[in-house]
Formats: sequence, structure tokens, C-alpha cells
Amino acid sequence: MSPLGEAQPWVPPTRAVRPPSSDRRASEYSPAPDHHILIEAVAAFARDELLILLPAGACDWTGIGPTIGSGASRRLRMVVGDVEQARGAMNHLPPACTSDVRINPELRSHLLLADREVAVLIGEGCALQVLEARSQIARLVAAFERCWGHGRTFDKTSNTADTLQREILGRLAAGLTDQAVAKELGVSPRTVQRHVRKAKEEFGVDSRFELGMRLAKANFRGRSWRGLWRSRDAELEGRA
Repeated sequence: MSPLGEAQPWVPPTRAVRPPSSDRRASEYSPAPDHHILIEAVAAFARDELLILLPAGACDWTGIGPTIGSGASRRLRMVVGDVEQARGAMNHLPPACTSDVRINPELRSHLLLADREVAVLIGEGCALQVLEARSQIARLVAAFERCWGHGRTFDKTSNTADTLQREILGRLAAGLTDQAVAKELGVSPRTVQRHVRKAKEEFGVDSRFELGMRLAKANFRGRSWRGLWRSRDAELEGRA
């Protein structure tokens, strides 16, 4: 395994039709702070299509959004692990980028496919592999399509942070578990727990039981937590 940028930098393949014997071994690169350089190079190679899998909590590719989103004729399809990751990805893409984003909380693989010819696969510890063998690429494309088929369409116009907060708290108030809420909304359990912690801080309660009681008292079914916070202010003023 050779470090990125030292002994064996990645060289883009030629655009000529490659013979069946092109099943080359994967080039491996150790984790490096500048591994985005390699990902950018592979992304820039694509003329027609980029396919991306980005699990929740995985190595962040949002810094190369302009590279991924460049090229008016190039189509981008991306599957991400949760709503917040989808929003982050969309925020880093140029407005003119033709993109489709889906959410699949079961996502595990971390992948970039350029024109179905070259792939970057990121493994444990963010070690990189650049794959060009046709047999490997075919398997990765099939894996992407399975993840895509099981994904949920992301609507960037409606999934605001406040909307997500309401959706989470509304389902918790209805008795759903963290895992059930995460699966239904297409977010990670950690995202649900983070919003619960935030709500507890805002409502001034110490436990989930107290939070549930406050939600039940307010007959919460999707109301904004900010509205509940104002109700709490009024309640405290009434006690003073």
C-alpha cells in the first residue's frame, strides 16, 4: 500500500475502448489528510455520470462539492445515510448541478463511481482503493443500484432542521422508539438522539420521561418545539 501523492499517484485511464484484459488490480492508498485530491481527480474524470454512496458518519466528501457538481451535462446520483447528510451534500453542490439524492439509513458502503469506469472505495480507517477492473466495476454498479432502489427521495425544499425536529418529536410523542423513528424518517439513530438532547435542553427537562410528559401535556403531534418553548416561558411566568 503506497501513500497518496508519493510513489504511485493515480493516473486517469485513456478514453479509448479498453480490452477485456483490463482487469487490473486495485490501487491502494493509505489514509492521508489530502485524500480529497485523489477523489477530486476521479470525480473530474467523469464526463457523463457520477454515482456516490455516502453513509452517515462516513468520511466527508462535501468539500469537493464544486468538483462533483461541475459539468452541465454530467448527471449526479447520490445515496446518503440521513437527512442532515443529504442537506449538507445539496448545500455544497453548485445550483446548476443536475442531481438526484436519496436517503438510505442502512447504507454501509462509501463509494464514488465515475462514468462506470473508475471507482473510489473507502474502507476502514478511510483507506482508499481506486478500482478499474470491469468485473469489479460491474459489481459496484449493481450494489449502487440496490442502495438506490431502497432509498427514499430527498426533498430539499421541505426538510428543514425545524421540520425534522417536529417530525422526530411528533413520532416520539406517539410512542415510537428511536430506532423506529430513525427508520421511518430515513435518519440515523444518533440523529434522533441528538434532536432529543436538544429538545431536553430547550424545554429545561433532565430526562426523556419529563420530555414525553411535556409533549403529551401540549398534545404535541408535530408542532414546532419553538412553540412549546414559548408555552414553557408562559408557564414559568404564571408561576412567578
